[in-house]
Amino acid sequence: MNSLKETDPQAYHHLASFLRRNPDAINQDPSLLSDRFGVPRSVVVEVLDSVKERVSRRSGDTMTLAKNPVSSMLLSVIEGAIVPAGRKVRKGWYSTTSSPSWFVGISTAISILVIFLLSQSFIASHELVKIEKNGISITTKDAAGLITVVATIILQFFCYYRHGMARYALYGALVNWLISSVLSIVTVWYSAGEKAQNDISTATMTLAIAFGLLLVAAIYAGIGVVFAVLGAFVALNKAEARKEQLSRQELLERMFEIEEKLRQGSSEEALEFGLASNPLIRKVSSHPMMSTLALGFGLGILHPLVLGTIHLISIRNPQNAGLEMTSSFVWIVLGISWFLGEAMVGFVNKRFAQSFAACMLFAAAYTIPLAIPYGGYGPARVSMMYPHLLGAMLLFIPALAYISCLGATVEEKATRNRGLRKNDPGALLSELLDIQYLLTPETQEVCVLVVDVARSADMKTAADPFVVEYSFREYQHLVADISDRYRGTVHSTAGDGAVVAFPSCAEGFGAAKRIQTEIDDFNRETNRLRAPFRLRIGLHRGQVQGDIGKVQFTEVIDIAAHVQSVAPVGGIAMTEAVATELGDEPAVQLRDKVDGQTVMLVLNPTLDQ
Repeated sequence: MNSLKETDPQAYHHLASFLRRNPDAINQDPSLLSDRFGVPRSVVVEVLDSVKERVSRRSGDTMTLAKNPVSSMLLSVIEGAIVPAGRKVRKGWYSTTSSPSWFVGISTAISILVIFLLSQSFIASHELVKIEKNGISITTKDAAGLITVVATIILQFFCYYRHGMARYALYGALVNWLISSVLSIVTVWYSAGEKAQNDISTATMTLAIAFGLLLVAAIYAGIGVVFAVLGAFVALNKAEARKEQLSRQELLERMFEIEEKLRQGSSEEALEFGLASNPLIRKVSSHPMMSTLALGFGLGILHPLVLGTIHLISIRNPQNAGLEMTSSFVWIVLGISWFLGEAMVGFVNKRFAQSFAACMLFAAAYTIPLAIPYGGYGPARVSMMYPHLLGAMLLFIPALAYISCLGATVEEKATRNRGLRKNDPGALLSELLDIQYLLTPETQEVCVLVVDVARSADMKTAADPFVVEYSFREYQHLVADISDRYRGTVHSTAGDGAVVAFPSCAEGFGAAKRIQTEIDDFNRETNRLRAPFRLRIGLHRGQVQGDIGKVQFTEVIDIAAHVQSVAPVGGIAMTEAVATELGDEPAVQLRDKVDGQTVMLVLNPTLDQ
């Protein structure tokens, strides 16, 4: 296999041109393309994945906000919730959350301090709600503490959303767990020293608190990761939308910049970035079905092996409180492992349908070992758990699969962006193809009309500038109004002429005759210049790539303009392509061709009155 040092930089251009001209080549064996163009196989694989993602995006089979109603609704709600009410609030929010770890630590500490101060206030014991039947009362301290905790957690989740990085959510969960565990353990030890509680040992209680808070931290981390993934997904889609809104000139500049970097080559071997390069992720990705079954079954069998064994030992030693604590800890670890396993198999499959199927397969494989009759497990226990398992499969797993898909999309785009910053050839080539697709979008067949005012310079000579401005503006309005009646789209206008695109030659030709017919009425009723407007019109049919209203140059417009220049004053000239589509329209052929096109002059350039 060729290394990047041995690869001819021109090979990347040849590969890009071949893929652009042959879209079906994305399904070829990467090894064949690697051998054919002398490009490393790893680069070919990366580029093919990028092209497939672009094709999916065009066909609608991708995770985009615009085409996924669930994403659109969910993300629009979140986006609306985090947009500050004013510039100062926005600036303050961004400044405060610039360092997520510090923000989480400080906000948690402030929350705890607020709860402590509220507990010491004179209104702390005031009852807000009292339920006589169950003897439950809610005090001001309870309500204020709950509001403070919820508000703090929401602000922290929005911080993760803003930065769009899952690791910040994990760091935040760790920080919160450490702070809450230390304070809780200190409180327990202090209370034990003061009151000498002997129901259970202080050490056992502190372990129970630590394990319980660990479970809470795991749930917090999971929700935080969801917010981070959603935030990153929104940010990357906005960046993608901004790129698609670039002008053709900006896209061309970007394309030339990337081509220059590819020509310079790279002195480094192919770089690997992100989760996709993780050995475990790559192993699961290479054999997704078998890996999903093995991973699910392997984690599931730990239940009877570990928890079942602890259960049997606890039966023989009922006084050993440490066994119950160990069992709780194992439950937490296995629960976190199940969540991570589901997320990983959903992540590697990338598309929702495949991710959901993989997550369901993982859950089924995870459940099978629970039927092993050992340590309290067996078919009877599985049947008892069946309603809960079914509920998880119907409610939780689809959501987890969906978030995993978003995460895969985010990771794929983020990995490509990191590669671009490091001038990775695979990422550069993928970006080059993406820009070429934007520069060469889907083609459409149009009929272009070009109209121009004959001897317009003479009309303006010695005329009042305000009269010139008024008359030529009204002339442009006339052309636009008639074009609109015939479903025309004005591409560009100047003082003397206009370029208009029509979906068919019949509509373009009808508009041309209407313009030549109504210009006489315009000269009598609207034109304030002494000289009348006399027009030349040219028509040509051809293919245009993309929206003609955004194209700065296309051969169809260029030919139509040249055809207009040979038309007689007050007449209409058209290429043979237009005349053929019109059929029996009386016309005479010019002797000389224009830009290689046979040109016909229309014998009756106006409508019959």
